[in-house]
Amino acid sequence: MPDDTKLTGILMTFSDPVQGQEAEYDAWYQNVHLPQVCRIPGIRSAQRFRLVGPGATNHTGPRNVAVYQLDGDPEQVFADMVAQARGGALDTSTAIDQASVAVQLWSAHGEPVTG
Repeated sequence: MPDDTKLTGILMTFSDPVQGQEAEYDAWYQNVHLPQVCRIPGIRSAQRFRLVGPGATNHTGPRNVAVYQLDGDPEQVFADMVAQARGGALDTSTAIDQASVAVQLWSAHGEPVTG
């Protein structure tokens, strides 16, 4: 997709690894899951982030987030992602703590502003 295509939304998936399986979690997420998800039409890119800094000290929720940039209809892209996961097209990992998973789908609201 060309870089000048506007983002239509973002999908954020918060999660943490099972204790003691951090390396497996990181390897699966970066090398298996993200490339598989990026093949879904409407997903432009994906990147992982880890909570750091002062806000991390008292934070009780997941400390990892994957941010997926969308350039298709957000609700349709999410539905396609869920369908592929349920259909077995997206590999899963036992290294992800399922109890920590939270998903948020955001639709673009307003035009982008750059400096």
